Amino acid sequence: MKTVKLISVLVLGMLATCSAAYAQGSGGGGGGGSVGGGGSSPSSPGSGSVGSAPAPGGARSPNARSDGSFGDFGSFQTTGTMKGRITGISLAEHRVTVEDGKGKVKTFKLAFDAKMKADKKTERGQKKDITIEDFQTGQQVKVVFRDSDEAAVELKMLPR
Repeated sequence: MKTVKLISVLVLGMLATCSAAYAQGSGGGGGGGSVGGGGSSPSSPGSGSVGSAPAPGGARSPNARSDGSFGDFGSFQTTGTMKGRITGISLAEHRVTVEDGKGKVKTFKLAFDAKMKADKKTERGQKKDITIEDFQTGQQVKVVFRDSDEAAVELKMLPR
């Protein structure tokens, strides 16, 4: 009997926490809580996403944003890649300059958590802990960089 009461208390506590979080996320009414913002009715233009019906009572999904999109993409970042040869390395500034096959030159600042890798066919292919000191001018590399600030998040040695 004690186990049943304990489970009941835990379930009720979780429900209370979830409903409080949901009410806080959906705003309850007024102040941008309803779909479309500003307390607009579900039938008004601009309320809800294209091709979707609003939730009962005009409440929005807990994952919905004020602009009608879904999910938490705050940590989502797009990246670009560049293959070429290293034309310069600055250890003090943590920068690498790379020239691609078409003559385009870019300088990348290494992100603080940048991954250093070596293709298995390179002289450092068996080494596990690659650092920027292992790279040399003239070496073929592939750079993966963030589009937002063009910081290199991965630097990989390629075979010559």
